[in-house]
This record gives sequence, C-alpha cells and structure tokens, in this order.
Amino acid sequence: SSFMIPEIYQNFLNSLSDKKFSIYSPSFQYKNIDLLINNLSEEYKDIIFMGHSSGGTVAINNCYNKNIKNIILLDAVDTNILRNKETEKLPYLRNILFLNALKSYQWNFKPFGPPFIPFKKIRLDENKLNVTKKCTIKKYIFEKYGHCDILDKAYSDVMHYSKLSVGNTNRSLSNFNFYHNHLANIIKQNINSKKNSSNYIL
Repeated sequence: SSFMIPEIYQNFLNSLSDKKFSIYSPSFQYKNIDLLINNLSEEYKDIIFMGHSSGGTVAINNCYNKNIKNIILLDAVDTNILRNKETEKLPYLRNILFLNALKSYQWNFKPFGPPFIPFKKIRLDENKLNVTKKCTIKKYIFEKYGHCDILDKAYSDVMHYSKLSVGNTNRSLSNFNFYHNHLANIIKQNINSKKNSSNYIL
C-alpha cells in the first residue's frame, strides 16, 4: 500500500527500465493521482498501474481514470475487505496481468514455512474485479518462487530465512536476476507497444 520504499524493489525495477519502461513510484497517500495520470498521458502512450501485495488494491482503487487501460498485479492482496468495500465497476480497463508466485499461497516444507497469503478471502483475483467484457485477463504462475522474491536479495533473504515468506530455495544473486528479468520480459510481451514511445508503470 505504498508503505514500503521503492528501493527494496530496485533490481526488479531496473529490469523493467532495461525494457524501455519509465517508472514512477508516488509517495504514500499521494493525493493527486488523477492529475498525475492526466499530465503523464500527454507525454506517454500508456500509463500502466502496477501493484505488489497490498499495493494491488491501491492500484485497482486508482483505475477509474479513462487513461488507465492496463494494470499489473503481483500477488495482489485485497485490503478493501478490511473496510467492507467492494470493487466498483472498472469500465476503462482493457488488460489485467496477474503475476503470482505460488509459494505465497501454500504451505512450504523445504524449508518449512506458512503461506504469506493464507486465506483465499484476502486474495485479489479476477473474481473480485468488476470489469467489462472488453477486458482481457492473463495470469502467470511461478511455482518455485515466493511472495518476497520480487524484492532485492538482501530484503528477500530476511523474509525467507525468518520463515515469514519462504521463497525459492536457490538464493543466489543470479537466480534473483533471472526471476526479475523473466517478470520484466513477460510484462513487456503483454503490453502493446505499437507506437515508438515509452510506457509508464506506476
């Protein structure tokens, strides 16, 4: 929900930047999202919202602007249920990309650790999104990775070895680079880029 500093995702964000995406992370409780979107849409072909974990709800809650047609959700958590709030109609979305690390949702035994997202009720998935028939939903699942493997290695290792969020058993830097680059490639492949200008990921 933007509580975390974007620097903990630096390696992943660098992988996106290498794919010619421009990236901006608004500060916590940024108040002028619509104004920001409208200004950026004058310069960039697409404005794409992206959210990890509870940031998925933040992303969805800001998709009521006509300039937002694409959204990327990584292990998204539904924090609207804490306020007993349902997702309103999302008339402008045309593409939703789910990227889910399977170990986020299951008990792990090598090493042992509970799921980071233990209950289906708090998962933000396509069944909770009120979209039109024009919206395409794509899902990718990464069986060997966990909820915090998207973080830089140092932060991810803390979560893995404390068993708060068990991740891939291969904790090498090269494996982190592979995973982050693989995610970036999938995002690039699923975002239309017919025009010669950058996309924008929030």
